Amino acid sequence: METNYIGRNRRYFDMVDSTNNYASLIAGKSGIPEGTLVWAGFQSAGRGQAGNRWESEAGKNLTFSLILYPHFLPPEMQFLLSEAVSLGITDFLTLYIPNPLIKWPNDIYAENRKIGGILIEHSVLGNQITHTVAGIGLNINQSTFGRDLSSAVSLRLLTGIEYETETCLNLLCTFLEKRYESLRQGMTARLESDYFSRLFGNHRWNRYRDASGTFEARPVQVETTGMLVLETRKGEIKHYGFKEVEHLDTDHS
Repeated sequence: METNYIGRNRRYFDMVDSTNNYASLIAGKSGIPEGTLVWAGFQSAGRGQAGNRWESEAGKNLTFSLILYPHFLPPEMQFLLSEAVSLGITDFLTLYIPNPLIKWPNDIYAENRKIGGILIEHSVLGNQITHTVAGIGLNINQSTFGRDLSSAVSLRLLTGIEYETETCLNLLCTFLEKRYESLRQGMTARLESDYFSRLFGNHRWNRYRDASGTFEARPVQVETTGMLVLETRKGEIKHYGFKEVEHLDTDHS
């Protein structure tokens, strides 16, 4: 399956400091079409959400960034793009494993362990997103992880099969393009519904921690702005932005 534009133009590096860094340097320049993909066998300084490092064994996984020009999307609705990317990844994973989930805001989980992560960076001028760099890390063939990554997992560990990474990338691009096109066409209600249906910990009570301490709650909504809405055991409704609350549970039984 071929895409119309996502991943059609590619720049591959055996090693780069960060695909997001490189993609940000070239995004918006003449001759860089939408869907341009910056792909690396290894990132020496891969970045995760909120300044965290993304660690990945060289040549074993997918580490890449997409350049997008979502001029149609108001800046205050930019989290919808994160939802579309998250859903594209879980759509792809369902080809190989059952029930992959999204841990708010943008980690990808499989069998209660982290299999992927997303780092989306927008450039906004006035009331328009001029360009977006969507960085994606997805564990494909890595079979061992460091002590700090004991909760990580890969497709190979889950299925016992070794995969051809470029074949996986090509397939993943088709799913990402389909979800991005849904967003372009204004199918936001469907995206939000699908995102919530795949939300790690939805429809049950979970343990969370915020600035006031630990409490039990359940997700009731993720707003278009990206705010997580929780209902506590006491019936209180709380709204949280990124890094304002931590989900403590790892079990999704």
